[in-house]
Amino acid sequence: MVFGVFMSAFDRHGGDRCQVDHNLSNTDQIREQLKAQQKELGKANRALALDYAITRVLGDPVTLSEAASLILHTICVTTGWEMGMLWDVDAQARKARKVGAWPPIRETSPGVPAHDNDLDLSTNEGLLGRIVESRRPDWFTDGDAHGAAFGMLEDGQQIRCGFAFPITVGREMFGALEFYSYQKRNPDSDLIEIFATIGSHIGYLLQRNRIELALRESESRFRTLTEAASDAIITIDESSKIMLVNPAAEQVFGYTIAEMVGHDLTMLMPDYFRQLHRAGLARHLKTGRRHTNWEAIELPGLHKSGREVPLEISFGEFTRGDQHFFTGIARDITERKRTEEALRKSEEERMLEMERIRQRIAADLHDDIGSSLTKIALLSEAARQRADGDKEGVHDSLAVINALSNELVETMSDIVWAINPHKDHVSDLAQRMRRFASDIFSARRISFRFDGPGTERDTRLGANARRETFLIFKESINNVVKHANCTEVILDLFVEDGWLTLTVSDDGIGFDPALVKASTGYLSSQRRGGNGLASMRRRTKELGGHLEIATRDGLGTRVSLRLPVGFGLEA
Repeated sequence: MVFGVFMSAFDRHGGDRCQVDHNLSNTDQIREQLKAQQKELGKANRALALDYAITRVLGDPVTLSEAASLILHTICVTTGWEMGMLWDVDAQARKARKVGAWPPIRETSPGVPAHDNDLDLSTNEGLLGRIVESRRPDWFTDGDAHGAAFGMLEDGQQIRCGFAFPITVGREMFGALEFYSYQKRNPDSDLIEIFATIGSHIGYLLQRNRIELALRESESRFRTLTEAASDAIITIDESSKIMLVNPAAEQVFGYTIAEMVGHDLTMLMPDYFRQLHRAGLARHLKTGRRHTNWEAIELPGLHKSGREVPLEISFGEFTRGDQHFFTGIARDITERKRTEEALRKSEEERMLEMERIRQRIAADLHDDIGSSLTKIALLSEAARQRADGDKEGVHDSLAVINALSNELVETMSDIVWAINPHKDHVSDLAQRMRRFASDIFSARRISFRFDGPGTERDTRLGANARRETFLIFKESINNVVKHANCTEVILDLFVEDGWLTLTVSDDGIGFDPALVKASTGYLSSQRRGGNGLASMRRRTKELGGHLEIATRDGLGTRVSLRLPVGFGLEA
């Protein structure tokens, strides 16, 4: 009985001991799990605290340099690094610019190339250069050959550990974090994981900074361009209020910049155009559609003096936030309009000149050639009828026919020469004048001298002016031959100060101007001519020129013709 009780108690004691051992084993497992959980919790708390601290820094309105110092200070204090640096990295160009450091490092630190403000990573083989190449975190200790490149700090302490982490947003690398310690530290996967969390926040900071820098640079370039531009540049907001205007607009509209900025754009428009502008702007803001072309359109502007200014305007639009802005580039085309009007008038004058030439040629063909051909036909018929008996009459008729035929050939030559576009220069006119004078004066043994322009700076001369000038010259030469009874003639043709001048001077007997009537020709004191002088005056008047005849009985005659540039003359 007693033995049974003892055995029962022993069995019960053995079972309790097993339970105790089992419970102790469970306790150890729980303790290990708690340790692991406490470690994870500590890591999470550290990461959360660091992330919170950095988020607060990024949320404050500070500069990038100030934010970098606060971030590096927070990380170094929290994770136990003695020194940290933040770099802005251009991975494509393999360039890096130091944004901030903690603690602040004097740039004279010897033997520490990473302290330079700007690095060329294409030749840098240090820690920063490696992570830019690999885009992965890197760690070294003093047992690593890479560590020897960093030497001693100013206080004589040796760097024994370094860590660098690439900062990326998406697939683009924006920067890098770099930390160093005087103590040897083994690679810490937990720390790398923490940096993976906070790195994206810092990446957005660097990305935002780049965007802001690019925006400032863009605005600076825009401001420089607008200030240097010769065209007016005006930016307005959705309400049509002028937000920006460049100095050139002062010249175009007559207002100062201060008088334009802040006022409605319609102040620079004529009254009748203002409502159209408001309606068009409202419609575009509502629909987003353009109902007209926005490039190089001609619109009227209003000068401060009240006069309208013809403008060529191109528009563009951009948004900032939820606001629409519009920029217009306006060019004053007053001079261009004047030039176009001058070209139009010149073209009209050319057309009128061509019409005059056609009418003149038609008159010449009808009067000169038609009349001469009629005479030839009559004389030919008379000669045919006299062929059997009156040989002397036939001879006279044929002589007249021959003279008329030569005159027709000469007239046709003048017409063809006048309308030939390859002869539209003063030098061509001078050449024909010289040949005509030589033929006429040589046959009558009259010496002459002809001074004409060269071809170095030749002047174009319209067909009608060239023809009329030549006919006036021919009439003058014929008058000299018929009436002057001279031995020498001096001819001058030149262009000067916008005038074409022709003079014909002889040493003949001259005439008494009192004996000349308006309808008569060039007269000697004994003879009377046809209507040559009246014809010369008429042609000169049509060309807008001046004709002067200076003569004294017995002292020769001087005929002077002056034509202004603009009546068929081209520089």
